[in-house]
Amino acid sequence: MMTLEVGSLASLAAGRNRPELHDLPRVAIEEFQLRGLTLRASLLAGRTGRDLDRLRDAADKVACPCLTLIDDVELDLASSDPEVGPLAMDRLQRLATVASRLGCSGLGISCRAAAGADLDALAGAVRRGLQSIEKHELNLLIAPSAKDGALLQVEAMTDLIRRVGGFRIGCMPGFAHAARTKDAEATLRRLAPYSTVILAELDAVFGTSARIADSAWTRLGEFVSAIRAVNFSSTLALSSRAKDAAKRIRLAREHLEGSLAAVPDADEEA
Repeated sequence: MMTLEVGSLASLAAGRNRPELHDLPRVAIEEFQLRGLTLRASLLAGRTGRDLDRLRDAADKVACPCLTLIDDVELDLASSDPEVGPLAMDRLQRLATVASRLGCSGLGISCRAAAGADLDALAGAVRRGLQSIEKHELNLLIAPSAKDGALLQVEAMTDLIRRVGGFRIGCMPGFAHAARTKDAEATLRRLAPYSTVILAELDAVFGTSARIADSAWTRLGEFVSAIRAVNFSSTLALSSRAKDAAKRIRLAREHLEGSLAAVPDADEEA
């Protein structure tokens, strides 16, 4: 299933007729033919409970659900600072409440962990956080480090997930992270089985040029083939921050529809 990562709407939001929050499900369908939303927490800053309910109702009405909420802030859950750790845990719990109210099934976060750090403390903190939000029936998805943290490494990410344990913990890999590793396809193949959503950051594949080279489409196909190889059949969130983001997402959706339709369904596999 392909969804729209709503941060990609920055170019539309800058226009005179920018969509209201509750219009996002309609925009996803009418502008992109995508029936699902992946939301950024920053988009919801300052919104009221009534705003969230209105968005969920609108999503339900047009069958374009809010599936995943992603935090934009790196959480230092395992901090030894007596103030920092509890604040991070409190933010996690508040995000879980918002995600649940929107009807999401997943909550994506980034965790601070220095390169080479022992993951025991972080695993314990994530486990406690997961226990505190279990009532919301959410999958907690850990994103790889954006820069040089320990979770930049595939081995560290899979190790952390195993240490936390349980069926509601996973990761949230993306094309941008994969492209920074030595073997992008291998990275996606190793992380996809632990995930229910992959961020298809198209700019990491297409580059910054307005013209999309033929080699970029080949690269996109290689990324998709990598996740198909491990029978990934959940959510691929299309994302772009380019000026022509809307065009890129439409083209990618059209290009990928046939490829993703060939992904074996889990029920069929059984």
